[in-house]
Amino acid sequence: MAKIRNIIPWRVAQRWYCLRCGACCRAFIVPVRMAEAWNLVRKYGPVVINVGGKQYLLKKDDGSCIFLANHGQYSSCQIYFERPRCCRLFPFQIYTEPPLDAENVDKALFCYSGGERLYIFLNKKCPGIGHGYEIASMLPRIIQLWKEYGHLV
Repeated sequence: MAKIRNIIPWRVAQRWYCLRCGACCRAFIVPVRMAEAWNLVRKYGPVVINVGGKQYLLKKDDGSCIFLANHGQYSSCQIYFERPRCCRLFPFQIYTEPPLDAENVDKALFCYSGGERLYIFLNKKCPGIGHGYEIASMLPRIIQLWKEYGHLV
């Protein structure tokens, strides 16, 4: 049996806002592009690890991202304006073809400029889903970031 992805179509989610809870910074390993890795290492020292030819941000002993700062119930990124693009994209996941094991694929479809068909989902684990801004208004910028990232997220 196929593993069901932990994703929800953007039309089902409807709204999203980052609650600054830091859950994503604790739960995931952060991949960085080579240019991002070089910039971060040059500026902050040995904060990147190479595994199998890919670069990732280091984790602290508690398992959180090396750049996560906790402030009681809120968290913040110490390199917010320099954070990797994958962090800028989270919780959005964009596909050029619908994932075979995803549900409600029709509600994930977004027709981008020139008729390009993209399937946009959000990671269900993000507590900001259902809060804040209308996702439809964010999608052009999210897709632009995704395209700049090289479709690697």
